Amino acid sequence: MDEASERLKKLIAKFVLRYNYWGYLFSRLKRKPCNDLSSIMGVAPEVDGTVSLLYNPLLIEDTDDENLSKVIEHEGLHLLNHHVSRLMRIIVNEPNDNMKLYKSNIWNIAADCTVNTQGKFPKFLMINNEKWPLCFPEQYNLKPDQITEKYYIDLLRQKEKERKKNKNKKGNGKGKNKKQKNKQGKNSQEQSQGDEDLIKPNIGYHDKWIEGCKNVADVSALEKKIHNYVKRIIKD
Repeated sequence: MDEASERLKKLIAKFVLRYNYWGYLFSRLKRKPCNDLSSIMGVAPEVDGTVSLLYNPLLIEDTDDENLSKVIEHEGLHLLNHHVSRLMRIIVNEPNDNMKLYKSNIWNIAADCTVNTQGKFPKFLMINNEKWPLCFPEQYNLKPDQITEKYYIDLLRQKEKERKKNKNKKGNGKGKNKKQKNKQGKNSQEQSQGDEDLIKPNIGYHDKWIEGCKNVADVSALEKKIHNYVKRIIKD
């Protein structure tokens, strides 16, 4: 863990020495190890209104500096786009916890489609000696160069169409013979797999974004604090 922390610190310091913007940006953020992080890194809101850079030491160990630099840039673009606070605005009035998770998963894909296009990233990065895919609009039949909210709404509509389609299939399946039912079951399984692919976590899975809102009495106030905090460090 100490080795990963030191390596990340030195990499960000190198950025600063090269007058790299991401070095200045992330030298202002707290860096915290997080072994249960499902990705290699992720920015996360704190209850005090700040943002931290979380990292998984186990995944950093066998990832080279070139790929680590791309991950840092990916997370930096989320900050520049205020993706954390914009998600909070979406879920602030959602009373159902399952719907909060559902919406945050959809927002996660939408946000990644935005930053991976902006950063002109490759289709995958080598993390811990394995290929980790990145999300792009064309994977979901979305138009390029759209704002994140547009991607988010289009993905929600896609999911709704899939639900209606599955519902109609179930309604038309009554009275079918065993062979037809087995075929339908296979199709439903494929639909379910497609459903999972829509919110499948990859290098930019930000499972800590929504966790930062738990047990917070006033999410709107926290959202404003985080937005202003990020705006301030970007300006500085």
